[in-house]
Amino acid sequence: MAANTKIAMKKIFFYLLLSLPYFALFAQNIQPFQNPQSKKWGFKTAKSVAIEPMYEEVKPFYKDYACVKTAKGWGIIFQMQKKYVIEPQFLAIYVLDDYSLWVQNQQKMWGIMNFNGTWVQPCQYQGLAFWDKPEQSLYEKPLPTWDTIIFEQNNLFGLMTRRGQVLKMLPYNYIGSFEGTNFVAVCMLDAEGVGIKWGVIDKTGQEIIPCIYDDLGNRWGDWFIQLKNRRLKSPTIFVKLGDSCGYYNFNSEIITPFQPCK
Repeated sequence: MAANTKIAMKKIFFYLLLSLPYFALFAQNIQPFQNPQSKKWGFKTAKSVAIEPMYEEVKPFYKDYACVKTAKGWGIIFQMQKKYVIEPQFLAIYVLDDYSLWVQNQQKMWGIMNFNGTWVQPCQYQGLAFWDKPEQSLYEKPLPTWDTIIFEQNNLFGLMTRRGQVLKMLPYNYIGSFEGTNFVAVCMLDAEGVGIKWGVIDKTGQEIIPCIYDDLGNRWGDWFIQLKNRRLKSPTIFVKLGDSCGYYNFNSEIITPFQPCK
């Protein structure tokens, strides 16, 4: 009996080894193509058509999955099957990794789900962005393993993990990222969307620089760049409160005492 079991296990292992190249090469061998007459998109291998052109748009396969768009919106198919694992319904789908997707519903709200269609976070966010993401970059390819997400909900911001666990809801209505650091700046906006109070938080939502300052940024000579939609590359941060100006570092320390602004 034991001998038969060993033989069976060897056979299973042998077939698994045979199947590994197929799964590894699947996404590489199948490519999108467009029918020039119908303008519809499908998929083909080097030798044959795998899926006839029937979609409005498609994205290249990621592992065994592909995002496809019909008149109803974006959905996801598995391998060369026409059956959807996620029905077409979304305005946008971004593949993050093997685990999760960001999806945008018809009301332009964002959520997070798994490849099997299970919700991690429902579509209740006005925006999602990774903490470490350079601003304006597009999520058209699977992303690096950035771990903290900045979300916007009801015109306020918060932080959650990559897996959708909410860390903190923040009482701020803007967060703009620093480049090359682990900090973001936050500000309070007035009714016209102009920054009126600025500060700095870390990835846990803890304030590194209190959100009380009238201006905040890098300073060169007699001028400075406000952080909103800009970059800070200096290890020091210029702040202004009323007519007084000073400098902080990222350890919450005032390194240049406050004095009348020049």
